[in-house]
Amino acid sequence: MGHKNQKVIVSLQSKSGGNEAVSFEITKAKANKIIDLIQPEIEKKRKELRCTSITLERFYKEEN
Repeated sequence: MGHKNQKVIVSLQSKSGGNEAVSFEITKAKANKIIDLIQPEIEKKRKELRCTSITLERFYKEEN
């Protein structure tokens, strides 16, 4: 099962749109280098996702 030359697909697209996404088939080693390069952005996104969520209950007050 452990292939020596494992491949992954990486897709890139501008955040502002305009151009189609481009995809590349690269080796797992190159993918790991990309992950190392964008590690600060990965950590930033994880912190954003860890923010506490709220419920809408506090916005709906019962009026009796």
